[in-house]
Amino acid sequence: MNANIFKCLNTKVEYLLKSFIIITLILAQIVLTENIFGQSEVCTVRDYSPEEMLRLTDEFNQWLQQGNKVTTSGTVRIPVAFHIIRRNDGSGDVTDGQINGQITVLNSGFANTNFRFALHSIERVNNTTWSTQAISNSQVEAEMKEALTIDPSHTLNFYTSTNEGLTTGFARFPWEFSDEGSYMHGVIVKYTKLGTTGIHEVGHYVGLWHTFENGCYEPGDEVSDTPFEALGTVGCPTSKESCGSEDPIHNFMDYSTCRDHFTTGQSDRMDLMMEYHRPSIYYPVNVIVDQQREDGSRLSGTYIGYWNGSSFDDNQIYSGTITLPFL
Repeated sequence: MNANIFKCLNTKVEYLLKSFIIITLILAQIVLTENIFGQSEVCTVRDYSPEEMLRLTDEFNQWLQQGNKVTTSGTVRIPVAFHIIRRNDGSGDVTDGQINGQITVLNSGFANTNFRFALHSIERVNNTTWSTQAISNSQVEAEMKEALTIDPSHTLNFYTSTNEGLTTGFARFPWEFSDEGSYMHGVIVKYTKLGTTGIHEVGHYVGLWHTFENGCYEPGDEVSDTPFEALGTVGCPTSKESCGSEDPIHNFMDYSTCRDHFTTGQSDRMDLMMEYHRPSIYYPVNVIVDQQREDGSRLSGTYIGYWNGSSFDDNQIYSGTITLPFL
């Protein structure tokens, strides 16, 4: 056989083999991520190529080289505004107890980081379109968030929905929108998936990738103390090794049912990403105020802004009921 023809055939066979492997991995992910209810445990955050990830990292490094630096001083307390998006008949509700439970779970999950969460507000909305169709990058998502968001520069907006196509939830990474005040920021979680799914999505909100980002290849999830992982974990296996070392199956940014921690490297990355992309929520002082002024008026609500030693910026005040103090 002619050598050139043989070489061409080998190239085609190699291409077909690689294509077969890729398709097999994709099908394996679909099959393996089926839980006992027949739903895939898949978080639908936006996908980034390794090149895009490295570009974001380069931009951050340039910011540091310009003389900026990350300084962590104490706990960053984030108010959480819950939006419970039910169907028109009221189905898909989440109780106040479940909401308070989610806050408790968030604080437990983030206990080894600098972030803590407190309930800011709860609203319930009956809108079947929003509840069933607010998937990532949809016009419905944008319409719903524009109508409901509460001060996204300083508040985590947490939406629940009944969307059957939303297997668990998704979040907006802190770098997705140049404006901290964009109404698109926040997380959406299926109302039946609160708990560790909430921790997972808020992990994205503060700047973490999946532990299996990029599989066994650089740059992975850009965190040095989370081993490479080929695919998200299903269930809670005794052990799992997909890239030559033990997979981080207990990490909150995996898909397993026994997630219980963030690593020190992930905590450090949260600080870096939040200071760089969300400085307004990273630095503010949160103080509940109920003050009788000399002119007879009463100042009440929660200030979120910079304290200059004697006052806050009056434009930074919320009005309304605050369920838990921040300090």
